[in-house]
Amino acid sequence: MRTVLVHLSLALCLASPAEAVSRRDSRTLAQAAYVLRHALPITSTRLKVLSADRALLSGGDDGAVIVTRINHCSYSIMSNRVGGYRINFSRLYGTFEREGTAQDGRIVLAGSSEAACALPLDGADRCATTVTLNRGALQHEAALLASVTYLLDQGCRASAEPAERP
Repeated sequence: MRTVLVHLSLALCLASPAEAVSRRDSRTLAQAAYVLRHALPITSTRLKVLSADRALLSGGDDGAVIVTRINHCSYSIMSNRVGGYRINFSRLYGTFEREGTAQDGRIVLAGSSEAACALPLDGADRCATTVTLNRGALQHEAALLASVTYLLDQGCRASAEPAERP
């Protein structure tokens, strides 16, 4: 009986850190999906995290929208309707500017080269040093900036190794 308890305790101790990492990775992917959705004209709002590296957005007129983690701080979103977009959060400076009005505006994040890349359905990628997030209404601004901050802190600075690819 004592041996069974020792083995069970050891198994629980070994499983817990992996589950915690998986939950953190899933949360990081969900935050990235939220930011990326606002970087493209994506209407889908239902998010289903498939793994720590892949999520699906549905519920809009966009068809299949896939969010993918490329490495520890770079994520992409692809839509059959509008192409795709990639943001490398390690290339962002963390500062932002507001544009527009309280009812309809944008957040522009500054970065270094290739911080943001448009991924057209045909042709070459077009990369830039800024990320523009369409926040819609003013109340979305705080949530968007919180997601960006989380990704900078957890997605890039806390992890030095690229995500393992399936």
